[in-house]
Amino acid sequence: MKALLAFAFVALLGAHAPSAAAQQSMTLKAAYDAGRVIIDVETMPGETRGERLKLTLAANEKPVTVNVTTEPVVLNMGMPFDSVSFRATAAQKLDLKPGVPATVVVTQLRELRFVKAKFQIMMDGGQPAYVGSATTDHVK
Repeated sequence: MKALLAFAFVALLGAHAPSAAAQQSMTLKAAYDAGRVIIDVETMPGETRGERLKLTLAANEKPVTVNVTTEPVVLNMGMPFDSVSFRATAAQKLDLKPGVPATVVVTQLRELRFVKAKFQIMMDGGQPAYVGSATTDHVK
């Protein structure tokens, strides 16, 4: 009888325990560095000083929860621009699935900013990959 109760208890707990396939939660930088997200970057329409960027985030292969904070973030882009530095205008928790993107508006932090941009960044085999076009300018 004890064995039957123990089995029933374990079976009940197993039904409510998080599964190994549960969606992982990561910061935006951690998700990017791990190759879990692909990011499309565009300058906001009508802005000439490059103050804000629109980031469209998509999961790369597996679902992931991305926690976007208002803390400064620097993402390595590799050549030709080295990195992009920004701060989100509001904290958000994004549940990303492949083919279902989410958008975040961020404020660029450096004087050398993207003033006209439409590109995609991702990590590929541990190395940053950049595809698209962008123009930078020093803005004070």
